[in-house]
Amino acid sequence: MNYTINNKKLIDILIAISLIVSCIPGWYVIESFGMNRFWAVFAILSCVAAVLIIKSCLVDKKLNKRYIKNGFNLLVICYMVWIFISYFMNGRDLSTILYIGKLDFLIIIYFFILGMYLYTQTKKENLDTILMVSSYIFKFGGILCLVALYQYIFNTNYILGYELTFWPPFNPAAFYQNVNGFGMYLYLSIISGLIYMYNKRRHSGLNSALLVVQYYVLYLTVARTSIIVAILFTVMSILITLIMKKSELFRVINKGVIIGFVIANIIMAVVVFDIGPNIDANINDTNQNPKTSLEMLEEKNSKGLNYRGEIWSSVIRNYKDYMLLGDGLNYNVVKKTNINEIINKSSDKNTRISYHNTLIRYYASNGLLGLILFLMLMLYGPFMLLFKMIKDKKLKYSYLIVMVFQLSILLYMQMEEVYIGEIGLIQVINIISLVYANSLILKDEVSE
Repeated sequence: MNYTINNKKLIDILIAISLIVSCIPGWYVIESFGMNRFWAVFAILSCVAAVLIIKSCLVDKKLNKRYIKNGFNLLVICYMVWIFISYFMNGRDLSTILYIGKLDFLIIIYFFILGMYLYTQTKKENLDTILMVSSYIFKFGGILCLVALYQYIFNTNYILGYELTFWPPFNPAAFYQNVNGFGMYLYLSIISGLIYMYNKRRHSGLNSALLVVQYYVLYLTVARTSIIVAILFTVMSILITLIMKKSELFRVINKGVIIGFVIANIIMAVVVFDIGPNIDANINDTNQNPKTSLEMLEEKNSKGLNYRGEIWSSVIRNYKDYMLLGDGLNYNVVKKTNINEIINKSSDKNTRISYHNTLIRYYASNGLLGLILFLMLMLYGPFMLLFKMIKDKKLKYSYLIVMVFQLSILLYMQMEEVYIGEIGLIQVINIISLVYANSLILKDEVSE
């Protein structure tokens, strides 16, 4: 499919901005301009991108017909049907209908229409799309980190007279009043930065420094799950690149990258860990703050799962109640656990909570079949890529990187929810990753 250069660039930009708008930091930026309907902005941008894709793809009916009939899309349709049944049977009120509509909207646009876009593009065009999206996510992450460091260094919630948050400023995640929201964004921003730096050599020193800053700020958020999966992806992707594309890796690590890496590490180590002689009095230290990030990490580690186990064990104890259809949006777990103790004292009026585990969420909301269909969707791409490499008796770099990324998301799911059909950065990126994996499989089938 030959998209016009202007059309393709516009579609890629719309996708990138839609992703940024879907994340918690993006919500807060929109709200700072007086608009609290982030989902409306996300929906409009997604729809415009979808219309442009459909307009371009309708020309090639043969390709579209083959694409629609592939096994992955049939699996997505089965998922949609069961999700509709399980929610509808548990509640027919307006909120349930709207929720189902939202799920279907996201699935249609990001599974089917975006999938068609990736399928009809060449591999080079798909890489350009990924790099455009990665650059936006990475650069926005850099801006967020500068704001976070401003809070941390000057120990203030105000910037240019605007109150950033009522949370204490010593934790950079305070800006977004959600530790996991900012931590998750930085996990994905770091991965975006690694992908962008490997493929684009411009401003390599600045990008290297920006990447280092984001690692440090991620540490400051004390978002443990995001820290672990970001490190996992970084280590595994570097090892794979070192083994399979050693010469390429050393071309990426040029003088600018090394200088940016060293300077950024020195500055951030001084700021974060108070290393060195007397630092400027404005620098945040333990005398100004009730806790340092290290102390907060130690406190979180001492709590283990942060009472998530209480939620999980409640679902497991009552597994028979959820097995067939789940409980939809009823969240009966709220009535069966002490939410006041598990979350915080202001949560006693909550009717919905996070299960803090994607597999538990699917079983509780959509029953055993819902969980099975979700796992089939998640594992379809990685397993097909693995079988293809076994069949060809050859390792493929792009396949391995996609598989490592999906592994990192699967691990993230064990502590947080990544529900397919919810509006959120990691939720939508997960869909895009699954669709991209399927496009790799289909393209290689065509070329054989």
